[in-house]
Amino acid sequence: MTGTIILTKDRPDLLAQCLEAYWSSGANGTKLPQVWVWNNGMDDETAKVCQEYKAQCLGGSGENVSFAHANNQAARHFRGDVFLLNNDVFLQKGCYEAMLTSRKEG
Repeated sequence: MTGTIILTKDRPDLLAQCLEAYWSSGANGTKLPQVWVWNNGMDDETAKVCQEYKAQCLGGSGENVSFAHANNQAARHFRGDVFLLNNDVFLQKGCYEAMLTSRKEG
């Protein structure tokens, strides 16, 4: 994986919980990849949350689009592998490593 993209729209409260869970989910000292937040919202709090949780906040379209469409918008800006999350996903300890293992075996 080269990075993680988290999609959000006007819910900095959920984004903060998502980022907290993400950074806490690494087991056995696993270094988790950089996080980019694709923000399709218009709120000012999202940038503050990104800064607090060491995520790079990227602009979005500002439109309320489907999850699939927003993923496509964000993924166009990256090369390599990305892990896509919505802002209401809260990873559990060891979850990231399990997904990587599953990816390698598949």
